[in-house]
Amino acid sequence: MARVKVDNKLNVVIGTKAQIEGDTSIPENSIVVVTDDELTVDDIPAHNHTKSEITDFPTIPTVPTISTDITTDATSDEKTASPKAVKTYVDNAISTVIGDIETILDSILGV
Repeated sequence: MARVKVDNKLNVVIGTKAQIEGDTSIPENSIVVVTDDELTVDDIPAHNHTKSEITDFPTIPTVPTISTDITTDATSDEKTASPKAVKTYVDNAISTVIGDIETILDSILGV
């Protein structure tokens, strides 16, 4: 069984199921890798890279800018509408439609 400590914080234990089962000396914060073959520390390739040498870091998504006025920002692909802005927009759209329906009914009924 191989045991590796990373940055004095993280324990990595690699071994067969038979080696790992019942081993009470494995710390709880360990990453345990079960293999079919027995490994030793010498079997684990060493990689000593500095942060600047590693180029495949994940891209951190940007937090969208929150829009509070859907009408003003309707053409923006960079802003996200807040829930309150959506509610206000929908409420105003419904009021407009209801007003239009009332106007049409008044003209049809001659009121």
